[in-house]
Amino acid sequence: MTEFSIYFSDLNADAQKRLLEFYGYSDPEDGNFDFDFAPLCVLNNYEED
Repeated sequence: MTEFSIYFSDLNADAQKRLLEFYGYSDPEDGNFDFDFAPLCVLNNYEED
């Protein structure tokens, strides 16, 4: 299994703005998105050998 993590800093400016609006935040610090310590999303790829 391989994993691909997506962090706030990986998003373009428009997606970052929309995510902050979704949570009702005005600044990435409000949701601790500025630290990128936890991914927003982790995608898994289960490849068969």
